Amino acid sequence: MATLLKTKKVYFGGKELVLRLDGKTIVQIENKLNKNLIGLFVDNGKMTFPKTGEMLLILQAANTTHGIKESDMFDLLDIYLEDGNSTTDLMTTIQELLEESGFFGKEKTEEENQDGGLVLLEEVEEMEETSTLLD
Repeated sequence: MATLLKTKKVYFGGKELVLRLDGKTIVQIENKLNKNLIGLFVDNGKMTFPKTGEMLLILQAANTTHGIKESDMFDLLDIYLEDGNSTTDLMTTIQELLEESGFFGKEKTEEENQDGGLVLLEEVEEMEETSTLLD
């Protein structure tokens, strides 16, 4: 049974965009960019900034509000920047969208580990060190 994915409302260039990244949209974006979405922020192991065009493509592709075409995104960007926003603000919005869409996975809390969740590798190594000290 399919679950309804979260949406993220963003005000961009005077328009309200309702963004949602589902599997189909992610694949379409990656095919257009010719790289995975993590590649926007990491290149050869170093943090990098995505190109403005890449961020606009993600916003437009993830947008569920009808009537906003890819060609509209340039004018909306101009308004967004004129309103005092920056491309760094836009990058933060893209990161939040990816995070809220579950793209980076869910962070594990201590409670989850104590309640029978997965044990992290570091915890296993610590348990082995303690065990050998007691022997």
